[in-house]
Amino acid sequence: MNGGTISCLGSVLNYDHKVLIEKDGALTVGLGVDDDSRIDDFHRENITGLVITPDGRFVVYNVRFGLEFVRPTP
Repeated sequence: MNGGTISCLGSVLNYDHKVLIEKDGALTVGLGVDDDSRIDDFHRENITGLVITPDGRFVVYNVRFGLEFVRPTP
């Protein structure tokens, strides 16, 4: 994440705002756009949330999928 962009899986996503929430030891970042005409497409086509769980797992998601990133063991 850098300013209003995030890079993931070789793509760059532009977003207008982010909401950070810490609850029960998990850190969640929700991403969104301010233009109402773009909201539906944004939610279908882009990552709309990131989560770091209390046990250190890293998950990204949108309305169509969730994906956990796993570091390779050395």
